Amino acid sequence: MAKRLIDTGFLRQKWIRKLPPERKIFLIYLMLECDNGGIIELDFEDVTFWIGKKIDDLDWLPEGYLIPIEGTEKYFQPKFIEWQYKNFPHSKVHQQMQAKEILSKYGLFNTETQTLILPKTYPTFTQPLPESQVIGNGNDSAIENDIENENIFNEFWEKYHSVTGKPKTDKDATIKHFNKLTKKEKEKAIEMIEPYSKTQDDSQYLKKARTYLSEKNFNDEMNIVKTVRNHPQNKPGVNRILNENYNDPKFRKGKPESITDILKSNNNTSNHDKIN
Repeated sequence: MAKRLIDTGFLRQKWIRKLPPERKIFLIYLMLECDNGGIIELDFEDVTFWIGKKIDDLDWLPEGYLIPIEGTEKYFQPKFIEWQYKNFPHSKVHQQMQAKEILSKYGLFNTETQTLILPKTYPTFTQPLPESQVIGNGNDSAIENDIENENIFNEFWEKYHSVTGKPKTDKDATIKHFNKLTKKEKEKAIEMIEPYSKTQDDSQYLKKARTYLSEKNFNDEMNIVKTVRNHPQNKPGVNRILNENYNDPKFRKGKPESITDILKSNNNTSNHDKIN
């Protein structure tokens, strides 16, 4: 029975620590179920059977962790080669010869130059994962940036769902899209949540957080609608007040503080319309 090695820093990677239990186990599954060349044909039904929970997508994995092999349903794990065969392709581990044959078969290894052949869009097997995904490597600035980014995301995550009233779903996918943004885009994404929440007359038509980020709706021209039905800020009488004050220049610009002032100024309305 084949035995597998694992990097001692595996569990110290921050992105792995944050994963739910079933995804942590899935990463171990990949190492155990692949062949000696790091090639695996994923059977998600089998994955679900062994892990006990459904896993049917790979979007949450870092880029380059699994490389699809063209024309097949198989994937290559570059890190597996690094962990199993130190100094590959000059490792003293005897299984390395079989690994070379397997990789050559799939066009991933050049026997003449004795080098791996990987798509340009993926890191070589000797490159580490992005610093933003790893801790415990002595890079304090990377850790600080990680913490700062996490705090900014949490601010976005809480504010978006509080303001729009949308349910908190697809957090992992949302984090992935959030991390693709520049720092200025992240700040703008948070800043434009309030105006964006008022671009639909019914909050059910507002997009999920991940779509708001992936389509960069925070860059759209915000056209504030007259009536904001089903908005979490709405209470009896609010729509009437918003309609009456729609021509207010400050309101038209979508300034949250101006809307609050408008509501406060109408505090003396009749008990029937008064906002509690």
